[in-house]
Amino acid sequence: MLIQLINALLKAMLFRNIDLNSICRVDGDVGFVWFKAKGQTYCISIQQADFDLEEYEDQQQ
Repeated sequence: MLIQLINALLKAMLFRNIDLNSICRVDGDVGFVWFKAKGQTYCISIQQADFDLEEYEDQQQ
């Protein structure tokens, strides 16, 4: 599952037009993942959501 999580992160970054080669700094010491790319700082927050992923996938089919 870790590989799928990494692939999803890559897709999300590409969707946001973040050039993966432009990432120059990453920090994950405070419960968030921060990274800097092309002079812009981004934050990835991991939190529990009130959302049923299986139900969503069923609706998409």
